[in-house]
Amino acid sequence: MAFNVAERVVFVTGAASGIGAGIAEVFAREGATVIAADLSAEGLDAEIRRVRALNLTGTVHAAPLDVTDAAAVERALDAAAAEFGGIDAVINSAGIFIDIDPYDINTDAVRKVMEVNYFGTLNVCRAATKHLISRRGSIVNLATGGLDRPLPAQLAYVASKAAVVELTRSLALALGRDGVRANVVAPGYIDTPMIRRNHTLPSGELSTEWEEQLETYRSYSPLHMVGQPEDVAWLIVYLVSDEAKFVTGQTFRPNGGFVVPR
Repeated sequence: MAFNVAERVVFVTGAASGIGAGIAEVFAREGATVIAADLSAEGLDAEIRRVRALNLTGTVHAAPLDVTDAAAVERALDAAAAEFGGIDAVINSAGIFIDIDPYDINTDAVRKVMEVNYFGTLNVCRAATKHLISRRGSIVNLATGGLDRPLPAQLAYVASKAAVVELTRSLALALGRDGVRANVVAPGYIDTPMIRRNHTLPSGELSTEWEEQLETYRSYSPLHMVGQPEDVAWLIVYLVSDEAKFVTGQTFRPNGGFVVPR
């Protein structure tokens, strides 16, 4: 194993698809006990069955959950800690994206994005803190490459993720004395349903323009690559492992060189 997370108990939100699903699978491959949480019970069930069919060394368990429901989040984390003996890490991947017209801002849509992306992350971190302190655990929150190169229609999405970054920095400073680390991962273009959504036909097939769009995404990377969920997941495995014991309060950018900040 590259980094030892075997026997760790890891709570992953947004685990029914995309990056969250990739995180859950990679941790299970590495021998962790994964509690996979998502609003979509149907999608979560399908993903759990897919991962279990791989006969991995770790285990994965479904936790249907609305991260905007603070009481439900607390119950879910308390139940997971009671069943599996504690929580070693929480990874907040749950999020939504709604295009917002800067010339006609839909404030209800902005609130919805903030409720899921920021307050959902806050709810999980708040409910997990007591469990993480007892295990000197780790928080990893997902942001976006849009922090560095936002698009006009992302004004709510990027703002919510910028808030997540500052939340994480504050948690790193506050919880470090108890041995809890908190970091951010801000991916670039990753091949997930989120970036495919505008190119997916009602039949579920991809439009003829998808390959052209994919090539555009590749052109943003000096490596000429679009990432896969596991490219993000392996970085998170490192951040949760003891090998990252000196790493907290940082924002990591697995983006293929989409941006190269100083």
